[in-house]
Amino acid sequence: MTPETTTVERPLPLTLEEIYKGVVKKMKIKRKSYDASGKQTKVDQILEVPIKPGLKKGSKIKFNGVGDQVEGGRQDLHFIVEEVGRRDPPSVLTSEIRDYMLTTLNRNLTPSIAVRTTTSSTRSRSNSRKP
Repeated sequence: MTPETTTVERPLPLTLEEIYKGVVKKMKIKRKSYDASGKQTKVDQILEVPIKPGLKKGSKIKFNGVGDQVEGGRQDLHFIVEEVGRRDPPSVLTSEIRDYMLTTLNRNLTPSIAVRTTTSSTRSRSNSRKP
């Protein structure tokens, strides 16, 4: 009976903008392997990690058989999505939020401003007619 391959979990730091829009991250990994003579070698590999828009924090993106060579096969590699902060807010995301807020604000305030203006005009006229 062959032993079960192990799983290695690594954090995948993403900005809020990358999680919101989706992106393909390129991750360079080093894995240990053995050649035909049994000598250990290290091999570099670049993985393209697809991030779907709206992915949740803590989600796992799994790659089977890309880790170190161990007894029983190659290790599986799981990237765990982590949200990291940014010092400067992403400009595209900020403008989208700003546009949404302005549209919502305009939609909600326009009727109340019109009613107040009408009410204000009516009071001014009625006060000027009274002796």
